[in-house]
Amino acid sequence: MTVLRKSSFETLPVEIVHRIFDYLPTETIVSSIRYVCKRFYSIISGYNNYEVDFRYMSRSDLCSMARIIDPKNIISVTLSDEIQTPGQIRLFLTHFQIDQFIRLRSLTLVKANATMPYVFPNVTELKIVINEKWSASLGKHLYKIVTLWNLGTLWLDFQCECMSTVNLSVEMNTLLKLASNIRSLRISCNKSERMKMVTFNAICLTLPHHIKRLDADIMHVADAKTLLEQAQHLKSVTFRTIDPWYFAHEIDLWLWQMKRNTVVYQVDAIRLRRYDDFESNNAIHLWLGKDVNQQSSSSHSHKRIKLC
Repeated sequence: MTVLRKSSFETLPVEIVHRIFDYLPTETIVSSIRYVCKRFYSIISGYNNYEVDFRYMSRSDLCSMARIIDPKNIISVTLSDEIQTPGQIRLFLTHFQIDQFIRLRSLTLVKANATMPYVFPNVTELKIVINEKWSASLGKHLYKIVTLWNLGTLWLDFQCECMSTVNLSVEMNTLLKLASNIRSLRISCNKSERMKMVTFNAICLTLPHHIKRLDADIMHVADAKTLLEQAQHLKSVTFRTIDPWYFAHEIDLWLWQMKRNTVVYQVDAIRLRRYDDFESNNAIHLWLGKDVNQQSSSSHSHKRIKLC
């Protein structure tokens, strides 16, 4: 007689439970699931993939997290000194020892005081949310917060209008010189047409050669062509735009006319209610090959692949 064993979440292997935890908020794992049973309590003790967002935590919750979570098990941290969470970063520093974050890969700072002397030496991904005036000499101050030459990915999230093209260009030039190992850069502008124009001229058109991947809000095909023409060192580009299908057609045709080989492109599109709506997930991703004229001669033909 065959006995059917009933499976449940509680009986899943530890490795699968940990992968499920990867998609859950830290507060849910620590404050709820941890107290379900002794097995979950033990499983959570060995979980080492925490992505902790302190923006919406009370001071008491932050203190609790410091007691429960081992810093070496945290891979991502979001900190904020906004009006809702004043002094949170300093409170964080009083409860955590920075040198214990040996696996921290990603750091997001919201309205951080760039003059505070603390260092996250192992961070490789940094997101900066600019929701007020850009701090002067930000690049020079950031080296006190992170080890800049360890950064591989930088995300600049402009949530307000700030600085002129010239000033932003100077600041970014300084920052990218100090962080010369950055390979991936993302720029988002929160629907601001002015900041899209400013960041395009100040950053996108002056990219250093160590930047190989760019993700930006580019609304006009002409701007995309100008960028691809000037920054031929880029290996992949993501254009976030209103009509990615139109972008894909125009850019694909232009690259063919320019005899540049696009290895592959992919379009992500969400139907919008109005044409002037903007959805940041609407994008065209291009993986760029070398110029056809620069490639060595070979017997096989170059194929262009489209994934839709």
